[in-house]
Amino acid sequence: MGIVVDDTVHFLTHYQYAREACNCNRVDALVRTLEESGHAIVLTTFILMMGFLVLASSDFIINANLGLLTAITLALALVGDLLVLPAILLLPQKRNTNPTNLAT
Repeated sequence: MGIVVDDTVHFLTHYQYAREACNCNRVDALVRTLEESGHAIVLTTFILMMGFLVLASSDFIINANLGLLTAITLALALVGDLLVLPAILLLPQKRNTNPTNLAT
């Protein structure tokens, strides 16, 4: 399941790079990230899902369940990386205009 975390970190790292390197706004950085990293994320997840779905065809029920549940988890993580994560990154950011002094 490390690929789920790796995909998210890859997405966020590329997004941060797009924001800093080309001084893009959030929408442009997301578009650039999805165009450049989205293909790799989708391809690796799809390949792993197919591998686990082969395992799901096993006659041994424990292996079949593991393969099916892992494939479902990978699919849901892909949806999270490509739909939910960009939506979260587009949420309005609250600016702190009155910082408090926590030292006192």
